Amino acid sequence: IFVRIPGRLSQAFHSIAFKGVTWEEFLTWLFATPVQFISGFRFYRDSYYSLKTRRLGMSFLIMMGTTAAYGYSVAVVLYNAYQYNHGLGDGSRLMQAFESSSLLIAFVLLGKYLESKAKSRTSKAVSSLAEMSPDVATLVGENGEQVPERSVPVALLQQGDVLLVRPGQKIPTDGVVKSGYTSIDESMLTGESMPVGKGTGDNVIGGTINLNGSIQMEATMLGEDTTLAQIIRLVESAQSSKAPIQEVADRIASKFVPFVLTFAIATFVVWAALLNSGAIDDVKKTWPYQQQGFNDWTLPLLFTISVLVIACPCALGLATPTAVMVGTGVAARLGVLIKGGEPLETAKRVTAVVFDKTGTLTEGRPIVQDILILSTRCADLMNGHGKKFAEEEFHDNTMKSHLPSPTSSSCCSTISDDLTENSGTTTNAVSKRTRENILFFAACAEKGSEHPLAKAILAKAAEYGIGDGLDRPLMQVEDFSAETGTGVSCTVGGNAIHIGNRRCLLTNSIEASPGTYDAMEFLESKGQTAIAVS
Repeated sequence: IFVRIPGRLSQAFHSIAFKGVTWEEFLTWLFATPVQFISGFRFYRDSYYSLKTRRLGMSFLIMMGTTAAYGYSVAVVLYNAYQYNHGLGDGSRLMQAFESSSLLIAFVLLGKYLESKAKSRTSKAVSSLAEMSPDVATLVGENGEQVPERSVPVALLQQGDVLLVRPGQKIPTDGVVKSGYTSIDESMLTGESMPVGKGTGDNVIGGTINLNGSIQMEATMLGEDTTLAQIIRLVESAQSSKAPIQEVADRIASKFVPFVLTFAIATFVVWAALLNSGAIDDVKKTWPYQQQGFNDWTLPLLFTISVLVIACPCALGLATPTAVMVGTGVAARLGVLIKGGEPLETAKRVTAVVFDKTGTLTEGRPIVQDILILSTRCADLMNGHGKKFAEEEFHDNTMKSHLPSPTSSSCCSTISDDLTENSGTTTNAVSKRTRENILFFAACAEKGSEHPLAKAILAKAAEYGIGDGLDRPLMQVEDFSAETGTGVSCTVGGNAIHIGNRRCLLTNSIEASPGTYDAMEFLESKGQTAIAVS
């Protein structure tokens, strides 16, 4: 770097500082020494232990290459000073190579830093898995007896303890439901966005989320035996495992060092023989190496150092463990568990992936896909100037255009929100108003709910300008009630609203429109979740 500084500053660097040593040589020596022996101390330490075990690795190569460059540079500085102080030579000075050793150590340490940073990011993925489990549980029973409700650390729980889990709380540990009914979000394990109903006798998994019902559960698995702990242990073992190619790299590394040293010595011998034997004198005249501060002995030495330096950062040794760490960590964060480096390496030969569950292929959240209008009774609600329409004619047109015939093989892959072209303009208008009113009442009823289906309904309503802060703000509901596993009921603007499954309709003695249950069965046959709004 100093050589390329132009003008008077360059001349200052090449001037004598003391006892025949130039400022350039002195400063580079000064700056390179702490890099070599402080920053690079780890390589000397690792080389010492590798020599004791007779398993030479990359640290030994790095130590050899940087020490050779540093030692050569020190020898060059002392040689130049001796020549200058005794008036020997023609005044030219040999070029030192302190920057080679310093930059090599800097680059290798940078690689180590990036590797450790990747490992820390991967460790965060494991930590995020561990954070899924709550730290505190609500204890209501122990040793077969009921006890006053109190909070206890999960680490102090015993098998057989009875725990209370309220809506919105996480399941503290693996167990069995003793009483109550609720819906639990198990997407962290299954990828299924739809909650799973849990009642007495059903198993629950620690770290999953209780959505809308209070339950009492008995703890059956604790600590390292829980499902979540086993997943964490699987990810950690995968990160520490070696891929087959890494084992090949380790075997190569044990023979790599002697191989490199042999070639480095051979490089020096061959070049020194060629330059000093006169065999290539004609070619030597065209090389400016002497003007750059080298002679027939230092140039072969530079080539030797180059062989050692270039061979130091072994790509397989540095990149492979980092790739395994990052690959398994990113996969775990995305919900994919990889058992180790070998499956990760084998995955490159995969040509087809077969999934046995639909939930693993979804976006992780439900959306309103189809709206099937079965009645126009909702069209004139909230519209004082509305006109009555022939409901029977509307129903017939709608059902004929949306439901497949019993012999149809198409299954009506997409139920359009619009009616078919042969429907009149009047029918299209009432369809639009009916759909908007259905979404309005449904959004009012589901406002504030954390249920995935409620969020889907609110998102669909927002597309029609329905929602707080939009064209049609939501109304406050009255007499709200929610029954886990069934649906919700409330009053909006004096109108009784019920949203839920078949049990919701039957429980509330609702007279369903003709074809309602057939339509729900048809939608469910396509893998959708059908809910009725009445």
